[in-house]
Amino acid sequence: MFIFTEPFISDLVKDFISSDSGENIMQNDFLSTYSFNNQSAFLTEKAAAQKISSDDGRWIFSNTENALVLLDKMLPSEHRLRNCIELFKNKHLFRNRYQDIFPGITYLALSLNDLLNYKFSDFGAPFIIKPAVGFLSAGVYRINNQTELTKVQSELVNEMALIDGVFPKSVLDSSRFIVESIIEGREFAIDAYFDDNSEPVIINIFEHIFRDTADMSDRLYTCSTAIISDWLEPFTDFLHKLQSIIELPGFALHAEVRVTASGEILPIEVNPLRFAGWCCTDLCYWAYGINPYSYFASKQKPDWQKICAENNGKLYGMSVLSSQYVKTAKDFNYTALAERFSDIKDIRKIDFTSYPLFGFVFFAVEKSDTEFLNWLLHDDFKEFCIF
Repeated sequence: MFIFTEPFISDLVKDFISSDSGENIMQNDFLSTYSFNNQSAFLTEKAAAQKISSDDGRWIFSNTENALVLLDKMLPSEHRLRNCIELFKNKHLFRNRYQDIFPGITYLALSLNDLLNYKFSDFGAPFIIKPAVGFLSAGVYRINNQTELTKVQSELVNEMALIDGVFPKSVLDSSRFIVESIIEGREFAIDAYFDDNSEPVIINIFEHIFRDTADMSDRLYTCSTAIISDWLEPFTDFLHKLQSIIELPGFALHAEVRVTASGEILPIEVNPLRFAGWCCTDLCYWAYGINPYSYFASKQKPDWQKICAENNGKLYGMSVLSSQYVKTAKDFNYTALAERFSDIKDIRKIDFTSYPLFGFVFFAVEKSDTEFLNWLLHDDFKEFCIF
């Protein structure tokens, strides 16, 4: 069953919905703003709740964690799926449950008020601050010393006030935080689901590229068959470890991990019932011809051996159009930005007066074009802003 809701669905999602019988799509106010020919067959909330019960919470996919609000109303208090969602969405609970499987990470939970009075010496080493229930990179900071902590503490209240109410508390809660030790290494994101036997099926692997160690943004993600070839087996083993704590049949997730210099794979966070947010999972459609929604609906597994053999040698990327000028810009020149890309796949405009980003851009580039990737990583997009 699919729950597509605000704030955004892509053209790939719209095409998928239109091609479906409609009996796997849950109706809601957001979808009512569109005109789908099969809309009369969409599931009512009552029918969806009955389907969840009969399927024991298996095979539910959402495009956004806003759907968790709907599921919170529909699921019985002790339902298996509710426990799965809570385990992964609550970062403090996640660390507690998996500390024996992924040891060596120091962490603690703090209220916003306690965080504002926290001292660097209390932790005693560089650490990460992030909302215990969070989304995107909102409220995420790397702290290396007391000076940086003091600066973040002075800015955090305003930042949380700015985004408070933009997302439901089940998606981003600005009142509770987790402080945890820094995991050094390369960062990756994994879109995957578990089949009916709780065997993991990887749909895509993204590498999250940063400007430097202080960068906590979502500016650039890349994928390629080389990444798949190198990391498919290790990340499949990692996903097996996740389901050693709790059974996950028919469960979709978006996991973010770091790989240390010694090769250890440690989780940053795991997001339930979805792939990469804002339909950014669509990148695998351009990279490999994989429609992630159709694959999940039909329980299809990518033929990675064949896909990698047909490799065209390109790097595929997705960039979040974040900028310090989101708050002050009156408009954004998407056409001029698109002209900077030699092989653009899609550019998505977002209502930046409501959400703290201009949008997303999807593209292909030669792996050797590091100059372009560096520009994309470092530019503030001011030249495209209209004030």
